[in-house]
Amino acid sequence: MKKELYPRWCLAQSLNLVRLEAARLNIIADAETVHDLRVAIRRTRTLIHEFRPFLTTRNLHKNSLRTMNRLLGYARDAHISALWLKKLGRHKNLHN
Repeated sequence: MKKELYPRWCLAQSLNLVRLEAARLNIIADAETVHDLRVAIRRTRTLIHEFRPFLTTRNLHKNSLRTMNRLLGYARDAHISALWLKKLGRHKNLHN
């Protein structure tokens, strides 16, 4: 592979992983899948940032990825809160 194509190839692979994780989330909407999608998005955004000087296109959807990650963060926060409340309820029942 030509070295000038490597950044685009890396970004394409990373975006494909984001697409796969998003499709998986449509099938299995659990905390692990949300986490995996957020990690894939975060890695893709890092690649966009690091490879920006080597990329010819400027329409990289970085804002869309940021928005999607923020929204998934809300889902993750809700799940963690639910787990915390469940644990708190079990703890309270043990002491009554």
